[in-house]
Amino acid sequence: MKILHITPAVFRVGQRGGGERYFNEFARALHAINSDQRLFSVPKLHQAFEVDPGSFDARPSTIRSLHEAMRAADIVHIHQLNTPGFDHALIQRLRGRTPIVLSDYGGGRVTPGRALGRRRNRLINGLAAISNWSVYDVDPDNVIPVSRVIYGAGDHVLRNGSLGTLADKNEVDFVFVGRLLPHKGAHVAIQALPDGATMTIAGEVRDPEYYHELRTLASGKKVDFVGSPEDTELPNLYASARFCVLPSVESYGEQKFTRPELLGLVVLEALACGTSAIGSQTGGLAEILEVTGQYAATPGDIASWNRVMTHALEYPDPACLHNFTWAEVAESTQEVYSQVLAQKK
Repeated sequence: MKILHITPAVFRVGQRGGGERYFNEFARALHAINSDQRLFSVPKLHQAFEVDPGSFDARPSTIRSLHEAMRAADIVHIHQLNTPGFDHALIQRLRGRTPIVLSDYGGGRVTPGRALGRRRNRLINGLAAISNWSVYDVDPDNVIPVSRVIYGAGDHVLRNGSLGTLADKNEVDFVFVGRLLPHKGAHVAIQALPDGATMTIAGEVRDPEYYHELRTLASGKKVDFVGSPEDTELPNLYASARFCVLPSVESYGEQKFTRPELLGLVVLEALACGTSAIGSQTGGLAEILEVTGQYAATPGDIASWNRVMTHALEYPDPACLHNFTWAEVAESTQEVYSQVLAQKK
């Protein structure tokens, strides 16, 4: 089965973020069970790169080569709605060629195809969604004939350490791991921190003004800012805390976030390291928290977060009901491909 993956960008080792990490780990897991795959990055309508599936190094290619690769493939898997690569794949579908499977990670860009809106769904053959919430977000009318939730996983963090070598638990009560941007909600966790509790904030500063606000809110509290962690530091960072928090919000000031979390990869990474999680009850994150049996709080509600964090410290950590693996994600995706090809015959 020849699979062509198209993504707007590929992120090398050291670059991080949920959507960025997701595609790399997804491609690596799928390559392990099906080596007959090619990867293209299409950042602009007239620009393409072919990507090595092992190193994720990208070399310049051409749009003509991209279309040749699409015609030669059995499946074109698009990783991101509203991107130049998706528009190119639609051109091939309009010509009655290679079927399309879509996975959406949120975000996207303004492209010519975006003007078609959900009418594009009639040209998509399969949806490999990262959550049921994403299914509804992309295809609320159930137009796409094959649809399956593949979720994501967090076991990739253990490539850099094993449970036998991880740091002792309970060095800190809570840890936040993520980009320091308003929609990630670190400000909520800091304000809701129970009296006397400790928290580590680990993440890249993307908004200096917001970062200054976080430092101000943390004044007088036991909050430690440690900067952006390396991949090799993540296992010990997660394992050193009793709980990982992902307090994503749906609004911040005048800003509204309609798609704050399609999955919540940080929660899955923490669970893989044996650390329980508390997250906002929003988007696909709410779904992951329910499936894995973790704590949930109302997004943006300081009082709700304080109640849940206080309760979490007073009672035994919740058991993880399901620890997802990338091997499971890859197998589920292969089943989507098989169903799409079966309908084509």
